[in-house]
Amino acid sequence: MLSGVLLTLGITGDILDWWGDLPFTINLLTSAAGASFGLPLAVLVLDTLAKQRTSLLDSQAAAQLSYRTMRRLAEALSGMSRLGGTAVTDTLLGDFYRLREQVNSCRMTGKLADPFSAQALIEEISDQLSENFSPVDRLGEQIVIAHLNWELFVTHAREAVGRQSLIADDILSKVGLLLKELERMDTRILDSNEFLLALEPIVRMETNPDIHPSAVETRYMVRHVDDVDLAVRLMQKTSEVAPSVRYAASALENRLKR
Repeated sequence: MLSGVLLTLGITGDILDWWGDLPFTINLLTSAAGASFGLPLAVLVLDTLAKQRTSLLDSQAAAQLSYRTMRRLAEALSGMSRLGGTAVTDTLLGDFYRLREQVNSCRMTGKLADPFSAQALIEEISDQLSENFSPVDRLGEQIVIAHLNWELFVTHAREAVGRQSLIADDILSKVGLLLKELERMDTRILDSNEFLLALEPIVRMETNPDIHPSAVETRYMVRHVDDVDLAVRLMQKTSEVAPSVRYAASALENRLKR
């Protein structure tokens, strides 16, 4: 508004020749008019630049936090399972399928479907659990670490990451669902000693076929075998998701180096 008044005053003065003998006044009014136009424009430009700078800093902060989170998540997920590959997992799941037949035989008839292979099957699964999975206490720690890092990411960076497309949505969805399942999982279920103890009634029948497991023991065996089977499948999913998380961490690292 002031700039408009000064502009009108200046033009009017030129027309009416007010400024001929007033050089100081005309310079003062000219400076005031220029400032009244220039200052708002400068403020607008600087404000725009400041907002762009803030947005850039926010983007970098989100990328840095996301990179640290994805890197730690990848380390935790990779450490949860020492699976030797798909062949090992398929072998283990195949053994569970055969063991479930044995357990269901006990539940239905009180006898083993194949008493000669039952104990060997149990020992084979126990050995695979011991060889292929991290110690139970360490596994639990890694799940907690992964969950805490994910919560930090969701709270402080996920919105910015989604807005800036720093990480693919499908990767974030997979990680979120996986961590929810892992959080609910009882890691002790993968302890090989616990597995042998739970299936002891079958081992007992192997040595003495006349001693049948009770209904309570049979139900517990069925539940335990199913729980371990699900846990192994979840570990398999973990080993499948981990490379995607590592890739996301690597992509973010490259972005930060630019």
